[in-house]
Amino acid sequence: MKEVFAYVIGLGASVMMPVIFTVLGVCIGIKLSKALKSGLLVGVGFVGLGVVTALLTTNLGPALKGMTDLYKLNLPFFELTRRLGVPDALGTLRAAGFRTVPDDPDSVAAENLQRALFPRNQVGAPVAGSPDSLIPLKPADLRRYIKSHYTPDATIAVVVGSFDPDRALAEIERHLGSGAIRRRKSAAVATPVDFAIPPIGEMRAAKDVMQTQLAVGYRTFGASDPRKYAATVMDAILGRGMSSRLFQEVREKRGLSYDIGSRMQF
Repeated sequence: MKEVFAYVIGLGASVMMPVIFTVLGVCIGIKLSKALKSGLLVGVGFVGLGVVTALLTTNLGPALKGMTDLYKLNLPFFELTRRLGVPDALGTLRAAGFRTVPDDPDSVAAENLQRALFPRNQVGAPVAGSPDSLIPLKPADLRRYIKSHYTPDATIAVVVGSFDPDRALAEIERHLGSGAIRRRKSAAVATPVDFAIPPIGEMRAAKDVMQTQLAVGYRTFGASDPRKYAATVMDAILGRGMSSRLFQEVREKRGLSYDIGSRMQF
């Protein structure tokens, strides 16, 4: 009997599932012909799924391997853990993430542009930090930062829809405390940009990739300048999206680049 069951189970899902669905259909009152038809359709589906999976595995495997070799893509979780001696899972994820940033030409170009425009200032530093500053962090450091910075007086509550403002304010105060509605007295402020320090004229990063990434930028006025609203509209017309003038002229009409755009940052 054991050998019989082993043989039947060994026939696979494409054989067993039609039998199971047919029996279940009859048990719940479906006519035998309809139950048998449904079971056969399930079996055909499993056969088709198996064929597609086999084709994808056989044909896409070499192609994906060739692509990873060509663009030097990798998943360096375990390799970086071994080389850097990262002792915990959080450090492993950080290490893997920072290994992929230098491999992305867009990110390299954007970060170099920020460094060139604002040298020796926090504004020019990468938003996510650097491997030297983040890899040594431990979970306890992250919990301590959350406890000191994610506080009620630093929280913004947004209420949308039909509601009673007084009741909403009372609920916010009940959950976050009355300090949530007062302006925070102390906040971290970045060092003002010293415009006497000139931007770096040019930065290059040589990478073994097929395409070239070019980023050009200029210093503009700050976020408190009222001209920023008109500049934002101009930026949308000039280079935001595929209907912008830059994209239509440089990409669509002339075919000089794969992608092009602009961005005003305050």
